Amino acid sequence: MYTFGGIIMKDEEFSSVKPSSIFNSSFIQTGIDILEIEAPIITNKEIDLMNKHLPNDMPIFLESPEIEFIPEKDKRAFSMYYRQFPYFMEVRDL
Repeated sequence: MYTFGGIIMKDEEFSSVKPSSIFNSSFIQTGIDILEIEAPIITNKEIDLMNKHLPNDMPIFLESPEIEFIPEKDKRAFSMYYRQFPYFMEVRDL
């Protein structure tokens, strides 16, 4: 999946936006470098369970008994981007 976004503004407007925290996020790129996100392959149930334990210190999160069945690499990958992780829902019988 590729996501692209941008802001179009006048130079004088940029000077008022630049000091804001909008550009401080680790997943916001302001140059031409590509940020590759390794999204884990997890179920909605696993997402719900991990969300109950975040935010938290990494050692505490990784050792939570309720999510011990989820591989550590998937827990680490999810914890990096859980706030931006896409959610999907299946809707039937409308």
